[in-house]
Amino acid sequence: MSPMSLPPLPQAFSMNYSGLSNRLITDIEVFEYFDASAPLYSAPVSHKTTALWDTGATASIITSGTAQALKLKPIGKTMINHGGGQSEQLTHLVNIGLPNKVLVGGVIVTEMDKIADNFGVIIGMDIIASGDFSLTNCGGKTCFSFRFPSLAKIDYVEEINNITSKLRGHDPCPCRSGKKFRKCHGTSNLRLQQV
Repeated sequence: MSPMSLPPLPQAFSMNYSGLSNRLITDIEVFEYFDASAPLYSAPVSHKTTALWDTGATASIITSGTAQALKLKPIGKTMINHGGGQSEQLTHLVNIGLPNKVLVGGVIVTEMDKIADNFGVIIGMDIIASGDFSLTNCGGKTCFSFRFPSLAKIDYVEEINNITSKLRGHDPCPCRSGKKFRKCHGTSNLRLQQV
């Protein structure tokens, strides 16, 4: 297999918040498009900003300020729906540098005048769906993790069913009550259904 046909090496990052977070925010870099297989030191100048991760956004968005900072040339226009209605906006081809040097190349982003709370970028489902996205809130602390490209299916129902199928009555209950399984949830059916 030639180096040109090898799949990209998986990359990942995790963000650990000090408490429960109701917004997923990361520092990122936006690059004018370049060949993502080239060494990162040969990358063009980037623009550093903050991004809001939004599973309700179909596509990723950059502000006009970000586009101007990089002197991006539009590649086209698109109609978008937003809180103010519908409008035609410019599109650009960029690479997005996520935390821990995770690089997503060849992203078509839409330009908007501004984004609420002065974020420079909204990361939409075009990027989120290209990898594996996980959000946990264990111990009252949010952990957000993203891996690119996608490597495996994450299925919490399957995981819980695997754990509960191996439990015996004297084992500690997985609900962390401190009780034995037979005295806690052992009398109920913990097996979960997949939708």
